[in-house]
Amino acid sequence: MAFRLPAALLTGLSALALASCGNFKQSTAEAAMFYRDYAGPAAVDGVARVRLSAEGVVRITPGSDCADFTRPETGVALYAAFSLKDYGYLHDRKLGMSGQPPAGLVSTEVTLQANEPAVITYSNTWTQRGTQYSCHVHRRVLPASNAQYQLVARTDADAGDCLVELTDLVEPGREVPVAPAQRCPG
Repeated sequence: MAFRLPAALLTGLSALALASCGNFKQSTAEAAMFYRDYAGPAAVDGVARVRLSAEGVVRITPGSDCADFTRPETGVALYAAFSLKDYGYLHDRKLGMSGQPPAGLVSTEVTLQANEPAVITYSNTWTQRGTQYSCHVHRRVLPASNAQYQLVARTDADAGDCLVELTDLVEPGREVPVAPAQRCPG
């Protein structure tokens, strides 16, 4: 014997399901960004090169003062976290940069357009003593022509916070300022 739901109940359940989706403000373009790879400009003279080393996820919005996940240029540069998509092909790219990446972190090398702002977004989730933490920070950088940088993004579990540090590899030890950034309006 087949079980059939009354038409009124089926209509009501469908309306409820659709109404609950109305609270999601993420656009299709923004959702697509989570699967789009960051390409960056061609590795030619004049661009800046950045070695990204992180635990978690690093996304880049080039040519902007704010993180804009709807722009087609925005994408995943490094993904060192659990994902249903395999991002392993993004890791360990080499562009002939100075020095070695820090041990214990996943690293890759990317290019940024020199003398144009870019926003680097770092996200990570971790559990400590049974409590789950999450961070999501945006940092604005203005890379110089022909510069080489090391960006380290990691969590400070004791403080429950994210750290993003950028150093110059041409002048070792010189820290490069990164400014807090926001998501673009809209």
